[in-house]
Formats: sequence, C-alpha cells, structure tokens
Amino acid sequence: MDKYGKVSVSFFVQRRKGYKEGNIRARVSVGGSAVVVSVGRNWPPEKWRGGVPKPNTTNAEGLTAKELSAVLSEFEGRARAVAVSCRSVEDLRRGLRGRTAMRVTAVSLASDLMRAKPVAANTEAAYMVVARSVDEACPSGLTQEGLRRWAEGMVARLSSSSFNRYMATLRAILKEGERRGLVPSMVLPESERVVRNEPLFLSPEEVARVEALRLEDREEEVRLRFVLQCHTGLRISDALAVTSGDVRGGVLRVRMRKTSEVLNVPLTSVAASVVSRLGLPMRWFSGYNNVLRRICRLAGVSGAWEVSHRVGGKVVARRGERWEFVTTHTGRRTFVCNCIAAGVHLNVIMSLTGHRGLQSIKPYLNVGEETRAKGIAALSVLMSGKK
Repeated sequence: MDKYGKVSVSFFVQRRKGYKEGNIRARVSVGGSAVVVSVGRNWPPEKWRGGVPKPNTTNAEGLTAKELSAVLSEFEGRARAVAVSCRSVEDLRRGLRGRTAMRVTAVSLASDLMRAKPVAANTEAAYMVVARSVDEACPSGLTQEGLRRWAEGMVARLSSSSFNRYMATLRAILKEGERRGLVPSMVLPESERVVRNEPLFLSPEEVARVEALRLEDREEEVRLRFVLQCHTGLRISDALAVTSGDVRGGVLRVRMRKTSEVLNVPLTSVAASVVSRLGLPMRWFSGYNNVLRRICRLAGVSGAWEVSHRVGGKVVARRGERWEFVTTHTGRRTFVCNCIAAGVHLNVIMSLTGHRGLQSIKPYLNVGEETRAKGIAALSVLMSGKK
C-alpha cells in the first residue's frame, strides 16, 4: 500500500470508562486511509503527552516509559512492514489485529478482573500474590509451558489445599483473559494427592505436650486456639471467633462461618479451661501456619512424613518431619481421627463437627494399623459374648 502514500504510525491513549488507566491505541495511516488498533492497556492518560509516554513515569504494573517506548517502537516497525505488504485497508486491519505491543501478564488480567468484580481487600491481595508468582515463571508471556513450570514449582512449596486454592485463582484470572480474547484457552494441571495409609493428625500424647507448653503473646494465643480445635473439631474460622462468653453450662455455642448453622459442642475440662482464657476474637494473620508449626516442633511432634501430588502425570513428593506439615486444619483432623480411634460412632462425630454427610467425613476414615487392631479386638469381644 506504500505506493498510495506515505505510511505513518501514531499512538494515543483512550481512557476506559470507570478506570484510571486507558488503552494505548495506534493509528496507522496510508495515504487517505487509516486503521486504528489497540496495542496495549493500563497506561494512565495523565502520563501521556504528544503521542509518547512522559519521561520517568510508570504504570500500575511497573512498566516504565522507557520500556513502553521500546515496545511501541518495535510495534511501529512491524506495522510498517505489514502496511507495505497489504493491498487494501481491510488487509491492513487484518494484518494488525492481535499484534499487541505489551505482553499480557497475569497481574494485568487480575487487575482487570477485580475492577470488573470488586472483591474484599484480602481476596485482592491473594489474587495478586498468585498473579505475581505466575508472571515470575512466565517472563516472556503466559504460555502452556510456563504454566507447567509454575505448577511444578508451587506444588513443591505448598500444601495440597493451598495449591488447589492457587489453581482456582489462576483459572479465574485466565478465564478473564480468554473472555476478552487476550490469551488462548489453556489446559491447567490438576493437583491430586496420592492416597496415604492415614491422614496427618496428633496423637493424644502429642496434644497433651502442646497443652503443657507456655508461650507468650501471639504464639500463646495460637496455641490455645489449636488446643481448642483438637478438643472440639472446630474449623479454624470458627475457632478464631470463640470467646469466653460463648459458653453456657459447659456447652460451646458456635455459629459456623461456612454454613451459618448453629453448633452446640460439649466441652472437655481442657477445652473449658482454654475457652475461659480467651479474650476477644483473634484475627487470622499471614504466617499463622508457620507459628503453629513452631509450636508443634517445640511440643516434640516428630517422625518422618511424606506428601505426594500428581501434577501433569508426574508425582512430586515432599518429605520432612511431621511438624513441617501441620496446618490449621490439623486440629480439626486430630479431633475426628482420635474420636474414631476411641470408637466414637460416626453419627456422633458428625453432630459435633458439623459434617453433613459421610462423603464430607470420608477423608478422615483412612485409619492406621493401631486403630484397626483395636477395632478387631473390640469385635472379637463382642462376637464372643464377653464383657
């Protein structure tokens, strides 16, 4: 098309309604014809002047004016090459379509998603943590291979539940990119925990050693809440909200955050003592699990442990001491597993923990050899008619 006139390329920022940032657009003119295409996003209009970004400025994603100028210059070169080879304005429009100057990042997609659907501050922070970790693993853009590397790195660092939570967040981010046509559809690896002989929980002796500890400040508060979980089976969200005023006649009354149902839990003497020492509800904080693991290490929760995940057909194993794998859910699991080992009926356990069906309590039923031996011994006594 160059024979019809000189090719010129100019850039401008078009403000997006309801957003602080705008879209960077390019006007490619050939003779009396022009095509306008979008070549980038998330650049504040006030940081743009005379067709170029203002010097020494950056956008919310950390892209500097110098870096943006470089990618726009690269786009201009590609646009001129496309214009020379095209025979019509429609050919030029098709040739320029999809040739964005700025690579699509997980951070930019997460930002767009949260603008479209406002979320709580802690949810926004969680989305950005996942997005930044993905961008670190995909420096040249979101690709299938980059996401595979990210998944393998995350599964080596995170527990199964945390990894699955990261994956759910990433799926939401990529879905936004697919909806807007910015990224192709990608197949994400699944996390599947390889079944173990028994779940990780603390024995009654180990719980007693945690009870015997005396710590200070926040560590002591975490210890008390964990002991309460081990004696009541509460979820961490409910255990953090318990105060001494929630007890009436030796029964703890809790409205479960997950289901909004009211749960009445009879307290053991240890649990009653713990609740009497609790003040205001405690807030979750970053590093809560790390504090809890230090407590379990001090209490002597030891022994080799291994957790494996299947990621993309490959088994990735994490090995270490048992205390290294303790999480806030370990307290609830400890209560359920010790009740099962003591021969408490499942219906009674479910009434105390709030489980609604056998399927939800099924993960706790992989009991060890000692529990099976006790069950066989009890059955032998029952069948023989002895008391």
